[in-house]
Amino acid sequence: MRFLHTSDWHIGLKAAHAGAAGARLRAERFEAARRVASIAREEAVEFVLIAGDVFDASAPAPSDIRETAALLNAFPAPVYLIPGNHDPDVPGGPWEHPAWGDCSNARCLLKPEPIRLNGGTLYPCPLRSRWQGGDPLAWIPVRDAGDGIRIGLAHGGLDTFGGPIDAGAAARLDLDYLALGDWHSASADLDKQPRQAYSGTPEPDAFDQRDSGFVLIVEIAASGAPPVIRKQRAARLDWRQRTITLRQQGDARRLREDVEAQASAEALLDLRISGELYSGDERELDAITQLIEERYFAGRLRRGTLWPAGTEAALPPGALSLAEQALRAQAEGGDAVAAEALLLLRRLALETGA
Repeated sequence: MRFLHTSDWHIGLKAAHAGAAGARLRAERFEAARRVASIAREEAVEFVLIAGDVFDASAPAPSDIRETAALLNAFPAPVYLIPGNHDPDVPGGPWEHPAWGDCSNARCLLKPEPIRLNGGTLYPCPLRSRWQGGDPLAWIPVRDAGDGIRIGLAHGGLDTFGGPIDAGAAARLDLDYLALGDWHSASADLDKQPRQAYSGTPEPDAFDQRDSGFVLIVEIAASGAPPVIRKQRAARLDWRQRTITLRQQGDARRLREDVEAQASAEALLDLRISGELYSGDERELDAITQLIEERYFAGRLRRGTLWPAGTEAALPPGALSLAEQALRAQAEGGDAVAAEALLLLRRLALETGA
């Protein structure tokens, strides 16, 4: 038996953190789903499992529901999916939309009851509320002689991290594989829990996701045989995070050159800078901001604690000079407000010729 395990598509993602690129980032969710279909075709899987959170909310746009249903209907293998905590099976929710009536290739499993597969049994654990309490796998029966390969399909975090799912659920329930959703990073600890895994989201949606952007290809030779799990990359976008401290004259220019050299229309850049600013550095930072806006998919330049370098354009002796010294000591100690005040003081001094 060979199948594809995916989850957490989050169609309709708000993507407020992407600013003006939010609409394009939402469109990428559909493109990622199409890449999942291509992987399923290339791998010649028998079926596809989606472990919850197909949609980002319990009331997605009707157009998103229709496009998702049409997309799933075109998959090269049957698709089995469950509601997750973001898109639970609630009155008026996405699973009541008539589009599913025309989607013969995908089955929305809204009841916790066994589904017979060729050579096995699927045990879906759909969620009916965002904060559903208790173990969603609790209903799964003991093994029967005719079960064949037993597969669980569930959504939620592990109890070791405060979630509702037993970290050893696959072994306890005698499942040959437990396909999990909720975590956006792929997780398959084959040494400790060789029969259960999180697929993660097929396209990252934040900068801090450790190992997202994959689907899992799972092969099980027979009931009781250990699953063979392979990660296949599905993501297109490259989410980059950088933290830079400016220390020497020319650092800002070199950073701008590097940002320009690394520019890509498929990259999102979260760049945080701090440190000392020399003459002309402000122009370099403005140029970096423009590069991110024009040459990257999306991104942002975040200013941490910045202060004027050295004694450049030193203020004349007196109250202003004393204020500069006090602000510099505080800024170099990490006081962001003092650093900003020092920058303003320097600008005023240069503009007025003090």
